[in-house]
Amino acid sequence: MALRKIANELFLSTCSKQRFGYKIKLQNLSQIYQISTRNVFRSTLMKGVEMVSNDDFKIKRREGKLPLIETKPNNKPLILLFTWMGCTPKQSDKFVDLYLEKGFDVLVVSFFSSEVILWFQGAEKKASILLDFLHQNEAYQPIIYHGFSVGNGLWSSMVWQMSQNMDKHRRIMNRIKGQIWDSPPQTSNVVRNICYGVFPTSKTMGQFLYRIVRGILDVTGTDVLTPLYDRNARIFHNPPFKIPSLLFCTKGDMYSELEGNLAAFENWKSNGIQAYIKYWENSKHVGHFHLHREEYVGAINSFLSAIDDENQELEEVIAPYVIPQIQRIQIQNIR
Repeated sequence: MALRKIANELFLSTCSKQRFGYKIKLQNLSQIYQISTRNVFRSTLMKGVEMVSNDDFKIKRREGKLPLIETKPNNKPLILLFTWMGCTPKQSDKFVDLYLEKGFDVLVVSFFSSEVILWFQGAEKKASILLDFLHQNEAYQPIIYHGFSVGNGLWSSMVWQMSQNMDKHRRIMNRIKGQIWDSPPQTSNVVRNICYGVFPTSKTMGQFLYRIVRGILDVTGTDVLTPLYDRNARIFHNPPFKIPSLLFCTKGDMYSELEGNLAAFENWKSNGIQAYIKYWENSKHVGHFHLHREEYVGAINSFLSAIDDENQELEEVIAPYVIPQIQRIQIQNIR
């Protein structure tokens, strides 16, 4: 009721301004109607980290750390949604909505170019903060990871940190029931990818920035990104924990090369990991959901349903929704 009252007042306030045309008023009405008929609660926990839920939650702030969150019920399934560099809220909200409809809370983690370039002060530190958040908020279980592009590098850093202290992080690992990898970086030229990612709409500017950065690294000998990429690539190809995994990839992706993805998938299977892959002949880097939405969502539903066979905690999340018949997501023939 409170949301509806706020929405109505916001609509009247907005549309009373005569500079807005009829189409603008209709757009506002549509957006506010969605707000007024659906309770979605959001809170920014720190720069680049946002919690989204269907249910209200209380936040207890902690200095220098992510907050404690009180939820009802006590055990809430959680999606760790690690977005790609340059992802807009409008783009990430499509995935948030997908999981909210299934009863998950969603922790949206954005990744910035500065955190990649200054990896130890940026991404590595962020990984530690997120692990502390999961430690302190044990009510969130089970946990499913879903990451895109360079966001997968941040997740790999978290997995690496957990592998370095198994006793400390075992409780977190026991709560993680699945991983979904979308367009993970599969090229050794990580510096080039970062520079191109800063200017996603201008290849010329990306090339220009790459030449500058590459020159600085060659002169100073301070290229710490390539060794970190190699470490995270080893984590991706040979994960220290046998967590069920789903991989989305395509042919011709310069940032997520197909050969590396197929090699990782084969390694997962040979190591006894419950592994699935969805491959397209014609798609784009982190664009699979946009271009092949029905297949993409179907693969996620099948994956969640498949891992539910061994994880009964997920049954209550998935049961109210129509899930396709469980099928193993087979790798398609490459021609």
